Amino acid sequence: MLADFIKSNEQWLMERVLSYATQQEYTKYTSTLVEAWRVSIVGMSDAIVQVIDKQGEELLEFGPNDRFSKIEFAAFGIKEAQLHRKRGISLQMFLGLYKYYRYSFIDLIRTMNISSEKMDHYEKFVERVFDLIEIAFCSEWAGLEADNAILELQKNNREMTNEKNKYLTLFESLDVPVFLINNEGNIDNLNPSAATLIGEKIKEGGVYYGIGEILDRIKLQPLSSFFPWLDDVLRSFFENELQSEQFETVLKEGEHYIHKLVRLARMCDVSGKFRGGIVVIEDTTDKKRVEQQLAQSQKLEGIGVLASGIAHEINTPIHFIGNNLKYLHTVLEELKDSIDIPQSHMKDMTAAIRESQEGVERVANIVKALKRFAHPNTKDLVQVRIDEVVDNIVEITRNEWKYIAEVTTGYQDDRLCIEGIPGEIGQIVLNLIMNSVQAIKERERKELGSIEIHVTRDGNFIVITVSDDGCGISLENRHRVFDPFFTTKEVGQGTGQGLHIAHSLVRKHKGSIDFSSHVGRGTSFKVKLPACREQL
Repeated sequence: MLADFIKSNEQWLMERVLSYATQQEYTKYTSTLVEAWRVSIVGMSDAIVQVIDKQGEELLEFGPNDRFSKIEFAAFGIKEAQLHRKRGISLQMFLGLYKYYRYSFIDLIRTMNISSEKMDHYEKFVERVFDLIEIAFCSEWAGLEADNAILELQKNNREMTNEKNKYLTLFESLDVPVFLINNEGNIDNLNPSAATLIGEKIKEGGVYYGIGEILDRIKLQPLSSFFPWLDDVLRSFFENELQSEQFETVLKEGEHYIHKLVRLARMCDVSGKFRGGIVVIEDTTDKKRVEQQLAQSQKLEGIGVLASGIAHEINTPIHFIGNNLKYLHTVLEELKDSIDIPQSHMKDMTAAIRESQEGVERVANIVKALKRFAHPNTKDLVQVRIDEVVDNIVEITRNEWKYIAEVTTGYQDDRLCIEGIPGEIGQIVLNLIMNSVQAIKERERKELGSIEIHVTRDGNFIVITVSDDGCGISLENRHRVFDPFFTTKEVGQGTGQGLHIAHSLVRKHKGSIDFSSHVGRGTSFKVKLPACREQL
C-alpha cells in the first residue's frame, strides 16, 4: 500500500520539496531543470520501495558495525552525495536540503486516509530509511581524506569549466542571432550574429568575457531599443507569462522587404535563479524567396496544363468555324449573280464574313501561342527559335499592353536560335515585357507608350533587347534591380520577383543580363544567351 501510494504521488513530492528549497533559498545552488528534481524524487521513492520489496513494511534496525556503504538501497543517496561534493557543495548544505526531502515524504504520508496507528508506523518506517541512507553517505563523505577531497574538487572544476566552454562555444558559434534577455526585456547576453544584427561587431566570447564601450552600449539595454517593433510583443510575452511564442513579420529596409521569423521562449528554470527568456531573430528572406519561386513554378505548371487543355478544346470548334466561314464565302460568291439581293446587303455580308474569318484566325493564333508557351513539352535543353518565343509572348501578353503601349518586334535573322528550355526562355521575355508595361503605367500619361523588342546576333551570342519609354530607374535603385523582393510598390502590389527570376533564368542558361536607364525617358534591358552550336 505504502509503495504504491508513494510512486503514484512523485509529482506531488517533487513540487513539495521544490517549494521547501525555494523558501529556504537552496535553489540558489541547485539545478535549474525540472528533470533533475524529478530524478532525485524517483531515486528516493525507489529506495523506499526497494526496502518494502525486500523485507516488507517492518522498521529497519542498524548497529554500530554495519557497513552502510554496502547497503543496496543506500546506493542512490551515496551517489548523490558524491556528485554534490564534487561540485563544491558542503556536507552541511547537502544534509540541510536532504532533511527537506524527508519532510516532504512525511508530509505526503500525513495526507493518507488511514488510521493514526498506521500513519505513525509509516512515518517511522520512512524516517528509518532516510536515517540509514543519511548514515551511509555521511560515512562515505567523512571517509575521504582532505587532500583527496581537494584533488577531487579540482578535477571536477576542470570538467565543469570544459563543459561550460563547450556550451559557450556552441552559443557563440550559432549563425542565427540569439539574445538572452531578463524579465524587463533588457539584453543580458547575445552571440556575435545577434551583435551584427544590431550594428555592432564583437568577437566570439566578447560579451561573456569582455569589457569596454561596446559592452556598455549593449549590456542591459532594452532589446526593443534596437527593434522597436518588438516592444509590444515582449511586453505581452512577459505580462501573459507565456512559455513560448513564434511569429513572422515583414519589415521594409530601404527599398527591400525583409522577412523575419521571431521565436521567444522563457528560461526553463524552476529554481528561479535565472529569469527572462531567449529571443531568436532569423532572416528568412532567402527561404521565402525559394518558397515563392517554387509556388510560382507550381502555379505556372498548373496553369500550363490547364491552358493546354483549354487550347485543345477551343482549337477544334475554331477549326470548324473557320472552314464553315470559308464555305459561306464561297457559296455567297456563287449565289450573288443568281439571286436578287441588294448590293448594299451583299457588300455587308461579304465584309461580315471577312471580319469573322479574321477574328477566327486571331483566336487560332492566340491558341497556338498559348499552347507553345504554357505546355512546351520538355524541360530538357533543345533548340529554341527566339523569334517564335518572342512572337508567342507578345501574343499572350497583348491584353496587358494593348491599351498602354505599342509593341514592335524586329529580328536580324528569323532563324536565330539558342539551346535552352523553351518555357524558361519565354518566362524571361514575359517578365521583361511585364516590367516595361509597369514602367509605362507609372508615367501616368494619356498617349500610348512604346515597347520595342529586337533580336540580333553578337558573335557567339543571341541578344534580346527589350526597350521602353517608361518612368526609368532611379540611380539609387539601379544596383538593387535584380535583388529578390525588390520593389518600389506598396506591399501586396508586387512581389519584386519578376526581374530576379529573369536574372536567375538567364544565368541558368549561361547568359548575361544588363540594362541602361534614364529617369523619365525609359529603360532598355539586354539579354545575351549563347547561340546554338550549329550557328557558331
